[in-house]
Amino acid sequence: IYQRESLPMTATGKIIRRTLRDEG
Repeated sequence: IYQRESLPMTATGKIIRRTLRDEG
């Protein structure tokens, strides 16, 4: 269960981090 949610959450986390860095 964790592995299945870990894949999408990791991809989303990377996109969010990139967005925060662009704005920051």
